[in-house]
Amino acid sequence: MSVINQEKGTVIRYGFQASPFGEVTLALAGKAICGLSLCGRGQRRRALTALQRLWPEAELIHDQKSTRAMARRIFSRPGKRTFSVHLIARGTAFQIKVWKALLTIPGGRLASYQDIARKAGHPAAVRATGTAIGQNPIGYLIPCHRVIRKNGSLGQYAWGTKVKKKIIDWEKVRA
Repeated sequence: MSVINQEKGTVIRYGFQASPFGEVTLALAGKAICGLSLCGRGQRRRALTALQRLWPEAELIHDQKSTRAMARRIFSRPGKRTFSVHLIARGTAFQIKVWKALLTIPGGRLASYQDIARKAGHPAAVRATGTAIGQNPIGYLIPCHRVIRKNGSLGQYAWGTKVKKKIIDWEKVRA
């Protein structure tokens, strides 16, 4: 995962694509993914506004074709995903550490908020870790859905606990 500072002239191509969990907004900076979020019916405008807030200096271009190809690669059928993707995330130094820690959780496995805080190098910052997880701009690929409470309950999830459970179950089939 790369971290970049936004510059004027950055071009981001975005599109609304199908996934096994519902419609997603997918954003690409070149060949790298810089945004992925579930948007669902009637929420496209909100998803686009969030993308504009994250990348205020970028030129956003609606591009269904290139985002469709990437969505197909990301959400391939279980057992078929054999590619790597480049991610570009913007956040604070702490957020980036937390998001990198999320990337260490293998597919089909779960970790607690405490585990992620420890992996991020801030074992006492469990609440702040939870906040950083909730602000993840590249959902699913930076696997915030793999984090659960210490007691084993799913906890909160930006896209709702039903979707979180569905993603976890889907990944178990793929693992």
